[in-house]
Amino acid sequence: MQSGAGSNSASTTQTLNKANLSATQQESGPSKTQTSGSGQQEKVLITGDDILIEYVDRLMNQLKVMGDETLLQDQWKKAIEKFITHYVWHSQDRRKVDGPMIGIIERLEGRLHEMQERRRRLIKYLYKKEGKLDEFEEGFHQSISKKSTIIKKFSSIQLEDLLRTSTKNVAQEVVSSLIPPQGGLGVLAQVEKFCQVNNISSPTTTTTAASNQ
Repeated sequence: MQSGAGSNSASTTQTLNKANLSATQQESGPSKTQTSGSGQQEKVLITGDDILIEYVDRLMNQLKVMGDETLLQDQWKKAIEKFITHYVWHSQDRRKVDGPMIGIIERLEGRLHEMQERRRRLIKYLYKKEGKLDEFEEGFHQSISKKSTIIKKFSSIQLEDLLRTSTKNVAQEVVSSLIPPQGGLGVLAQVEKFCQVNNISSPTTTTTAASNQ
């Protein structure tokens, strides 16, 4: 996926701060600290890519909860299809690779993996640029874990609001496939609401790919 999801730092930072979370809208390389009055306070840097990765991961998990693609409304299918097939992606749609029987969840997973790999490559480049490549693996996993702890505190609606303000250009075009730019519930929030109304409950434990990569 092309870059651009990490833009509009002021809007995202303000929204994050309202939730009493320490976050800045820029990509994170080797760990940095910010000195406060009583000592050092580490900054956790959140990007639009991080938010979108969490959003797509939650959408995948919610679709797994539904268990049957026939329950998906046509507008949701069209929105997800538009997201998956957008020209911004570098890797092929898994349907073209694995055949027409591949499901929406697996196709979304392909896009999720592309975003995760792009994030990993970018952060690795920043470590290399600072001559700290030997610290990358440990630093990367610690960084992703801290980001995940913060991002998971947001509701799906909050994630959608953040994505409206933290992305622009091509990235905004991709995001708008799943989230109405002018407001209203996005696909994830609508699917969650549908599951609640129809008593389709989540499993007791859910493995989140976004927090591990």
